Amino acid sequence: MAKQKLTTFSMHSTSAKIALPFMVIVLTWISIILLSWMFDVTNAASFVSRRADLISLVAIIFVPPVTIVLHELVHAFFCLIFGGKPKFGAGMIYKIVPYFTTSSPNLKLNLWQMTIVGLSPLIVLSLAAIGFAFIFPQMMMIWMLALGTNIVGACADVWFTFNILWTSRRYEHPVVVDRGDSLDLQESSSSNIKRNR
Repeated sequence: MAKQKLTTFSMHSTSAKIALPFMVIVLTWISIILLSWMFDVTNAASFVSRRADLISLVAIIFVPPVTIVLHELVHAFFCLIFGGKPKFGAGMIYKIVPYFTTSSPNLKLNLWQMTIVGLSPLIVLSLAAIGFAFIFPQMMMIWMLALGTNIVGACADVWFTFNILWTSRRYEHPVVVDRGDSLDLQESSSSNIKRNR
């Protein structure tokens, strides 16, 4: 019996520890540019009031954690859609950089499903923040913080998705298996999982 091809992707891999800090920097700059554009387009400066300092303080304290929870819940929602049982977790890179995870151990996904689960929070929450910024520009600080937190928080999602899609080119019938603390890319052993590109 031939040995099955297997590639494992983990937050603790050397490539993740090297690539993710650079991605955070790049995505932070993209966030700043996008946030500046949002601020200009919605003319949020006209909504500044005396309560701005208090609102800003409350937003800085509460919006990032709420955004992180929503981000992981969007992952969980799509895991449920594809038949998984989501579990939440957290960890540290270099013992100083926290990260949060949603996993669904032993869930098998084709490439399209994996891409949807991986990138859905970035797309859904970013579009929601931008949309709400136009509808409620007086709450611009909240939408800017939510958007920035979500984009920077999606670094690992983008990194995993890109690397899995890139590496999958070497597989004839790739399937992604969630192992809880890592993702395995392997050949499909089941005929009911189709390759979607």
